[in-house]
Amino acid sequence: MDVRGAQGEIAFCKAMGLYPTGMFAFRAPDVEVDGEHFEVRTTPYPNGRLPIYKRDRDDALYVLVTGKDGKFNVRGWILGEFGKDRLFWDEAIPRPTYMVPQNRLIAFKRRIWEPGFWDADALAGRPAPPVLEHDSEGTPKGSDDGPHSGRDQLAGGDRSG
Repeated sequence: MDVRGAQGEIAFCKAMGLYPTGMFAFRAPDVEVDGEHFEVRTTPYPNGRLPIYKRDRDDALYVLVTGKDGKFNVRGWILGEFGKDRLFWDEAIPRPTYMVPQNRLIAFKRRIWEPGFWDADALAGRPAPPVLEHDSEGTPKGSDDGPHSGRDQLAGGDRSG
């Protein structure tokens, strides 16, 4: 067992209000919440990058925690599929792998168990679009754009964070 890795998992769980579900199970996700798998990667370097290996699951969420000596920071997360972008491939390290820089991670803006966490806008750190009131014909009040303006357009926007 990697001590720093276990410390990073505990730090992530503490920050998110969770219990580390996979710490003592071989090949289990580090943390599982509502069927979502979180793999926590820890580095002592404050500006460290998030390693994602070819064999890693595309559908898991990979979390970067930095720190040492009991002081850790949860830096952000990325879906495995997106972390395996060729842009992040690094052959200049002893074991070539994908290394995602912190500026490409999505920051956690709230605890995972809070209502609305899995909302795409919340995940991307953006405020959710306003809920618009509609008149009897389905047109948003205060809008001349018809029934498909406002929230419908915002919901389909760029979610890359």
